[in-house]
Amino acid sequence: MIYNQYRRDLQEDIKLLCQYKGVRILEGHMMPDHVHLLVSIPPKLSVSSFMGYLKGKSALMIAIVPLRLTDEKL
Repeated sequence: MIYNQYRRDLQEDIKLLCQYKGVRILEGHMMPDHVHLLVSIPPKLSVSSFMGYLKGKSALMIAIVPLRLTDEKL
């Protein structure tokens, strides 16, 4: 589940990751358990390699956020 506290962070992270690869987000919707994206991917980048990159990096960022919150409490 994508909780409200992670929602804004995830949106910003996805925008940043797309910007790094030169991918334009044309449309996006955040669902409770997944994300819909319509993107324009440059021809030099394959769809599968970009999606693997985006899913992998965003998953890591989601996993790191709770660790940051627990570190701040200490």
